[in-house]
Amino acid sequence: MLKLVFGMALSLALVAGTALAGGYGKTNWGMGLKQVKTLYPGGLVENGDDGVVRYRVIAEVASCPGALLQFEFKAGTLKSVYAVFPKPGTVVTLEKDGRPEYQMPTVEEARDLYERIRTGLTVKYGASRKSSVAEAKDPVTLLKQDFRVDVWIPNGSLCVRLADRFMPKGEPSKPELAMMVYVQYTDCIAAATEGL
Repeated sequence: MLKLVFGMALSLALVAGTALAGGYGKTNWGMGLKQVKTLYPGGLVENGDDGVVRYRVIAEVASCPGALLQFEFKAGTLKSVYAVFPKPGTVVTLEKDGRPEYQMPTVEEARDLYERIRTGLTVKYGASRKSSVAEAKDPVTLLKQDFRVDVWIPNGSLCVRLADRFMPKGEPSKPELAMMVYVQYTDCIAAATEGL
């Protein structure tokens, strides 16, 4: 019985150590906001109504200058990172309240951007574990829902999710469609245990 309890404790310690070892870029899961700000300076903080603290900074991501990196903290520790890609040839700017402003790619630009990022992630992490495309003939029925999704889990502590979604833009009386293209990096262990 003692061996079983010790073995379980050792396994949990190894899993926790793995979670802390993973992360996005220069970060590790579980880091605090101050540590991340030191590694990625120049951003702005937003305290969300949902209890999530978001730190946003403009950076080059996947050879796209001017992309948005959004670090999300729950209970004071880093849990996930989003990389959001603007319309090619444009950059994201941050408002004083920390909210991003940017032009979304057109549907055609998003397709090209998605495939380029997907190729880069496949080179880095291998074939995706999941690849799906929403089945709907009219994009308006898919507004603000993920359209294409690819998922990689390169190790036990990192989940990488590439997605795009149709978004409305323009005048409410004459809406146009654009697409948001983003990559979400998540602590797999926290996602499984905390329901992220």
